[in-house]
Amino acid sequence: MVRRVEADGEAVSATAGAFGFSRQSYYSGARALADEGLAGLVPSKPGPRGAHKLTDEVLDHLAALRQADPGLGAAELAAAVKERFGVTVGSTAGPAPVTPLPAADADQVVAVLAQMVLPLAA
Repeated sequence: MVRRVEADGEAVSATAGAFGFSRQSYYSGARALADEGLAGLVPSKPGPRGAHKLTDEVLDHLAALRQADPGLGAAELAAAVKERFGVTVGSTAGPAPVTPLPAADADQVVAVLAQMVLPLAA
């Protein structure tokens, strides 16, 4: 589209319309192409760019908490950030810890698994 206007001398309105774009879209695309090359025409990812909730102040607070108590987990740190800054942050620490089964339940699970596996071994 930009080549048709710039190299072939066609009108912006007609060329943009032929490609299904508005004149404003043409000018935006031409500017992006001039500024960034072909990469400027690729749509950028929507949404925030980076960890916008984790400001330097929040990160400093987290570092101080971890230094004072290295055993703090992600959930405790997230709660501390919410309490002090009013910001909810997610935890990417992985799945929640598994609560061990009581011994009686564990014995029952082992018995059921044994019944399932033993016929396969025979």
